[in-house]
Amino acid sequence: MQTDNRDKCLKYVDMPRTFHHKANDINLTAKQHIRTCEKLARHYSSKKSNNPKEFEQDEWMKAFILKSADLNEKTLDLLTYMAEFLTETAVDATMLIEGAKIQDIIKDQSDAILMLQNTRDQLIKDLYDIRKNKGVTE
Repeated sequence: MQTDNRDKCLKYVDMPRTFHHKANDINLTAKQHIRTCEKLARHYSSKKSNNPKEFEQDEWMKAFILKSADLNEKTLDLLTYMAEFLTETAVDATMLIEGAKIQDIIKDQSDAILMLQNTRDQLIKDLYDIRKNKGVTE
């Protein structure tokens, strides 16, 4: 049971590392897409359309490139935000785990003290009963 609780606590501490590994591929791909969008934007900025249909297609492509670059930048921002958030959460979880360990130690000590007090009280009661019974028999 103790191992199960430890595993549950550690998942919060491991979140930033796990997130980093899973998000790394997305991060690299988004940066590659941004570079590709920059190249496409340079190409389409100097391109001259020959007819209205080609002009419309070029304008659509320019809009698509801008939206794609914007989406990739927002994805990178989100990944950065989530990485920072998960790191902060892991730090908080580490402190909570330490607090829970201290609380467990205090509870164990409290239980031991209560058991000793109950044993002492029972022994004192037994001693009084023995003295009381000795006084009656004499």
